[in-house]
Amino acid sequence: MPDNVQPAILEILKRLQADGAETRSRLGGIETRLEKFEAHAKKQNGDSAAMLFIMRATVRDFNEPVTDIEDDIRMIKRRT
Repeated sequence: MPDNVQPAILEILKRLQADGAETRSRLGGIETRLEKFEAHAKKQNGDSAAMLFIMRATVRDFNEPVTDIEDDIRMIKRRT
């Protein structure tokens, strides 16, 4: 029995080493995907901020003429 123990231990250690290498390889792939995801999230965040800025500017530009029209309507109602 002791003769079989040492080769079995060596086989177990080889498998553990191979599993460790595979795990490191998988983690490397996960880290790469995570970095890509973070870069994409930053880009989306910047795009969202730009869109919000454009929407606010559009509302501001639209709101001024509407306010002028509302003022004109109030003046017409006062006259009648």
